[in-house]
Amino acid sequence: MITIGCKSLFPLCKDYEFVVNDKNQLAELIAKLVMGWSRHVSRLIKNLDPYYPDVDKATIQSQLDVLNGGDTTKIDGWLFQMISWLVLAEQHKGNPKFFQHNPHPQKAMHGLDGIAVTLKADGSIDRIIITEDKCTVSPRSKITQEVYTEFLEIEAGTKNNAIMQQVEALLSDEALIRVQNDITNPRYRQYRIAITRLDRYDSNDGRKTLFKDYEQKVCGADVDRRTCSTTNFNNMRAWMDDLKQLVIAALTRQIP
Repeated sequence: MITIGCKSLFPLCKDYEFVVNDKNQLAELIAKLVMGWSRHVSRLIKNLDPYYPDVDKATIQSQLDVLNGGDTTKIDGWLFQMISWLVLAEQHKGNPKFFQHNPHPQKAMHGLDGIAVTLKADGSIDRIIITEDKCTVSPRSKITQEVYTEFLEIEAGTKNNAIMQQVEALLSDEALIRVQNDITNPRYRQYRIAITRLDRYDSNDGRKTLFKDYEQKVCGADVDRRTCSTTNFNNMRAWMDDLKQLVIAALTRQIP
């Protein structure tokens, strides 16, 4: 469904670029996510026996109403958040100590776009992954005007309470007690910019232009603190509209 590579732009960042190979399968998984079946989808990705919730007609209809109306840009952004969530889940599917917060249940929600935790074998924190998702035809300006601003605030500690709350929700009490004093330590943070890129950013030099100054906003010699997850949909708006129609069709097929 999704192929993930890694383009090292040392010392700037690492780009875990991805390509969607099966758009229909992607739409089927997103249709499940919009119904709130995140655990079910996670188990599908890990090739585990999934839980099959009962299909709820009211839930399907409410999400069809959202997808069939409203601000197209916000709907694109919401769907892209789910793509980003699926990419990160796929990237870490072999790690039993990877814990990922559910994607937003509705479009245009405030707060962190995505957060996940990886633990080491001894139960200590490996990384707290903080994601900003942007589905845009202006990726550079989105990064400089919105993403970097957000990351600077997080680095300054102004959103430690939100990070603490979301990490707490991901871990068992036993696991949390072991790591609770490290959750707000910036050295464990891994920032991730998931964004749609343009043709001019496909090359290494183009990618360096796209993420210029990343190392000045998220400082430190550890390049793994600064990650990205980019893809080029070519005609992004048309690609996302086609995906939306596929998700609508997938939801419609499930109506009892």
